[in-house]
Amino acid sequence: MNNTNLNKLKPGSSIYLMGICGTAMASLAGLLQAKGFLISGSDSAAYPPMSDQLKNLGISVKIPYSANNLSTKPDLIIVGNVISKNFTEAVEMQKLKIPYVSLPQAISSFFIKDKKSIIIAGTHGKTTTTSLMSWVFQSCNLKPSFLIGGIAKNFSQSFLEQNGNYFIIEGDEYDTAFFDKGPKFLHYKPNLVILTGIEFDHADIYESLDQILESFKKLVELIPENGLLIVNSDDKNIKKLLTLSNIKSKIVGFGFNKIDKMEFISNYYQVSDYQYTKTFQNIKIKNINKNKQVNLQSTLFGKHNILNNLAVWVLCSELIDNKEIKISQDKVLKAMQEFKGIKRRQDIFFKTNNITFIEDFAHHPTAVNLTLDAVQNQYFSNKKIDTNNGRVFAVFEPRSATSRRDTFQKDFVLAFDKADKVIIAQAYYQEKITEQDRFSSSKLVNDINNIDDINYKDCKKAKYIKDTDSIIKFLQENLKANDVVVIMSNGSFDNIYKKIQEKFSK
Repeated sequence: MNNTNLNKLKPGSSIYLMGICGTAMASLAGLLQAKGFLISGSDSAAYPPMSDQLKNLGISVKIPYSANNLSTKPDLIIVGNVISKNFTEAVEMQKLKIPYVSLPQAISSFFIKDKKSIIIAGTHGKTTTTSLMSWVFQSCNLKPSFLIGGIAKNFSQSFLEQNGNYFIIEGDEYDTAFFDKGPKFLHYKPNLVILTGIEFDHADIYESLDQILESFKKLVELIPENGLLIVNSDDKNIKKLLTLSNIKSKIVGFGFNKIDKMEFISNYYQVSDYQYTKTFQNIKIKNINKNKQVNLQSTLFGKHNILNNLAVWVLCSELIDNKEIKISQDKVLKAMQEFKGIKRRQDIFFKTNNITFIEDFAHHPTAVNLTLDAVQNQYFSNKKIDTNNGRVFAVFEPRSATSRRDTFQKDFVLAFDKADKVIIAQAYYQEKITEQDRFSSSKLVNDINNIDDINYKDCKKAKYIKDTDSIIKFLQENLKANDVVVIMSNGSFDNIYKKIQEKFSK
């Protein structure tokens, strides 16, 4: 590992980010530029929303990667975790003996420093919860610093450095860099930690759920005695984690389920009721210790977003009760109600002829299922009694490192049960995955259509369509008024979003 003293770098020094278009890297680029550093970087491709953010910041992005990109010899290189040791720019970097660090090292050294870190970790919900937490703290004039893996609609960008006491960040269990195979979140000096839930993911670096739990164990055991761990108590893997770990800090739980005894946790916040309207969710939250209830309104739909809201509410309530922050609960509730969501998370990107197009980042079976369930509840809660309602079309690109493998081949079959029609695209770039380990889009479609349900068999619910142009053609031929199309991918999906707007605007 490179032992660079980052404290010696002064404003005006040049910093180059290798893999700059990743969500966290683009956010870090903005933070460093605001600190006075001269920022540039490279990537294989760029797509919104991060490409737009970098362009608006005037940050130079070189595409594609090339050894020649380093001819100016920057003062420091920050290496993204997509870069391997034998990568062309990585080889050139070491040949030129340019100092380098990982993204988590840079964040910790430049920005967290002596601040209290608020780390949102878990398989799902990190970006939404981090964004909502940042917005609440900002609205309550706590002047937080934050780095988000996406762009919240309440902010113009995904990062901010201020002089408050807190740094809010997503805690990713993915590996740090080719020279540091430990999880990113171990670098962030955990103090206040939220665990949204734990499932198996990242099959390219983890072999089992036990390995993932071991990474989370290291995280929670770093929290100091005066820190705080907030956990989704409904999650079976978090329960297992608590039994495995030697946790020094206070633990507070949240969830939908009633609990008979508070094993491991000192307080519990329960969702006692929730109701949908067309514009927001009404959520009732009960503080079990105090036997008090609050009513929260949120524009974010779905049971997963109820838990994301609940996690933020619990942390704020605990800090208020401990007199660590001097704000009212009413201010917190007001800020949460005003939160508008995040780009690429259940995000409407186009409407035409009473047809709604939504994009979402979902790439794990659980996330796909929860997203589609939320859309059904928001748009078609009375579908059983109103035959004029539209349908939900799910369009999915298997693109993440795990979804391109056969890890979740069976799990994805039921993930789409809330959709009326399903289109599965060709999995993205599988050349480096052995043939026997590859995810099969056509097999998934066959399995969905062969579910022992007469409705599925008759309507041929799922269809494999290889490319985006053919997908759009199918949509043009089959959509009707009141239909909702949910497009799910954690990448650019061959620019399908722009193509849809162009084709459907003609």
